[in-house]
Amino acid sequence: MKFLSKIGVWKLGLVVVAGVLLIGLSAKDFMDMGKEKQIVSTDTGNDVSDEDSSRYIRMMENRLKSVLSKVEGVGDANVMITLASSSEKVPLKDIPKSSEITNETAENGTVKQQTNSRSEESTIYSEEGKGKVPYVVKEIEPKILGVVVVSEGGDNPAVKKEIIEAVQVLFGIEAHKIKVMKHQ
Repeated sequence: MKFLSKIGVWKLGLVVVAGVLLIGLSAKDFMDMGKEKQIVSTDTGNDVSDEDSSRYIRMMENRLKSVLSKVEGVGDANVMITLASSSEKVPLKDIPKSSEITNETAENGTVKQQTNSRSEESTIYSEEGKGKVPYVVKEIEPKILGVVVVSEGGDNPAVKKEIIEAVQVLFGIEAHKIKVMKHQ
């Protein structure tokens, strides 16, 4: 009762309502994360092997080559893509937080309030066939550094412009990072 009289019923009610809202929002976020769950094959969740990067590059090169081969005037094309960074897998983290509020009343009646907060971070793991693997909540695709396209129509200015614009739209890179050349 002494505690209740110190902070007041109104403040206690606000703290309870805020706590219920935070729990409700956290539960919704946690449920949404479960829908997007992917399993990472590394301990930290942030490392992606060279094999994964090579597979990503090959896939993107083949998709770009397939699209460009359908554009009038391009003809047969070869594509090379370089990456500025590899993909990054962001694991689900549990960050429990706690805080303690201490009120001290001086002899003259002034109240001094002190707050101590603490938090820890730990990765959430799942038991899978080969052991513990972290849950992935987000995967950041690799950043593309540059693209080279060698095509039969690479010497035609109109075709060259179409290729550069297509690569810019698909990969979000600047025109000076795209080189279009003619097959020999």
